[in-house]
Amino acid sequence: MNHDPDQLLLDGRTLGEADWLRSAHAEHRIDLAVLELFAGRPMEGRGSAMTTGIGWGIWYGALRGLGIAVLTPTSATWTRAMFEGIQGEGKERSVAYCRRFLPDL
Repeated sequence: MNHDPDQLLLDGRTLGEADWLRSAHAEHRIDLAVLELFAGRPMEGRGSAMTTGIGWGIWYGALRGLGIAVLTPTSATWTRAMFEGIQGEGKERSVAYCRRFLPDL
């Protein structure tokens, strides 16, 4: 993973990825996870695509290993469902969504 595992916090504790996921599942009973279906980009290098695919596979395997159901929609599918009725495009639409549903954020 290309991020700092110290950033994964649960109830004030710093955890690595596997421990974080296991603890979150134990404390909050995760029934469903959604991972965007990995799709390479036209100008993305093979090495970058491989790294992303490996990371995606690790998360998918960890979730399934804990018995958590996983949906894998394409980006077009989940954004259409998530942002239905929200005006705008791209980041502008995401910000509008957050302001509407998470006004205190």
